[in-house]
Amino acid sequence: NEDGKRILMPMHWGFMGWKPKEGDRSFLPINTRDDKVTKSRMWKGPFRHKRCIVPANGFYEWTGSKGNKTPHFI
Repeated sequence: NEDGKRILMPMHWGFMGWKPKEGDRSFLPINTRDDKVTKSRMWKGPFRHKRCIVPANGFYEWTGSKGNKTPHFI
């Protein structure tokens, strides 16, 4: 805050590369394929100028058909 103290606040995580309407969370992608990040119009600009590092021990990759997906920890 303005006093230099740390504060804890609830936040929303997601990609906001365009200007959605206020409160519109209908399409918030959280990832993309590495072979598309420098080519896709949606990701190209933000990849160059707006990125961060998120430390993680792994992530889940989902496989299977719609309604029958299985998570795999990678």
